[in-house]
Amino acid sequence: MARGRKSTKVKAMTHRDTALLKQLSNTGLCTIEQAKTHCDLNRDRLTKLEKSGYLKLEKTNPIGGKMIEVVRLDIKGKSYCQNMLGNKYFYKSNLNQVTHDLKLTEAYYQVMRKHKGAVWKNETQVSHEHKDLLIDGKDCVDAVVEVDGGSFAIEVIGHKYTQQTIDNKVTVGNRVAGRVILI
Repeated sequence: MARGRKSTKVKAMTHRDTALLKQLSNTGLCTIEQAKTHCDLNRDRLTKLEKSGYLKLEKTNPIGGKMIEVVRLDIKGKSYCQNMLGNKYFYKSNLNQVTHDLKLTEAYYQVMRKHKGAVWKNETQVSHEHKDLLIDGKDCVDAVVEVDGGSFAIEVIGHKYTQQTIDNKVTVGNRVAGRVILI
């Protein structure tokens, strides 16, 4: 019996799809390789998610690097995160800081794998919840992780950060979470 044409769109969201969308809402982007390694999603599935409006696959050239393809949330993916996962805050990624955001993505997966049940609060959420603890309303850490009744902040050091910016981010991280992990 002949089979019909394979669908080019997603029929149902899987646990792996949801895990990727949650990560993208918290760190902004990932590489195709990170999606495969951490969520076991192959290019075919990512392409279906893109054609369905959940993701965008974009090429970018990080400073001093070769062209890479990254995965980011699209409108339907953001809506899914809001309505199905309860996300209110989204990390503001930027292709100009792709190297920084990819390091943050790797940190996300390491932390979430090591600390089952941890709550990852991205920079947007931290800055919204702790406006009063920021220095002049800026220099917020990239994330705060709450685990086992405690918390720690994560900051990926960008290549253009001054020592003053790093010091401010450490100060903010200590105010918000008690300790800071610099990456």
